[in-house]
Amino acid sequence: MELSYNNIESGQYEQASAFILEMYERHLKRYYTEKGDDEYRKFASASDLEKRAKKGNKIFLVKEDDELVGLMEFDKKKLHQFFIVDEFRGRGYGRMAINWLKEFFKEHKMGKSLDVSASPNAYLAFEKMGFEPVSEESGDHGKVSKLMKLKIA
Repeated sequence: MELSYNNIESGQYEQASAFILEMYERHLKRYYTEKGDDEYRKFASASDLEKRAKKGNKIFLVKEDDELVGLMEFDKKKLHQFFIVDEFRGRGYGRMAINWLKEFFKEHKMGKSLDVSASPNAYLAFEKMGFEPVSEESGDHGKVSKLMKLKIA
């Protein structure tokens, strides 16, 4: 299996937003308060995605051939969003995407580590991909999560 990583283009923000919100509904919503839910929906909107991309965030569609496998959004310090489509989970696609991300960071001299605010359903997966817990689970900022860090070097 070979994956491609395509930086999102101007006409793809609506599609990316719809995908993110679908994954959010399936996997994350239960970890958010009502206020946190409202904030996340705004964060995942096409207009906010486009604003963040214009400010330098990287948003990549992860594909195998022409099939969407996942999406990731990151900046120099944080992995803001990371989703793998359900059918591809548990088959090494997430690990391949994170390995690509590490190489991207090295190649573009983006930093020595990357943080993620992981939801409870993702703790183990992130640990398996090399992230280490930095904090205990908390309910701050309208969601239940744990801060985790990946060393790039």
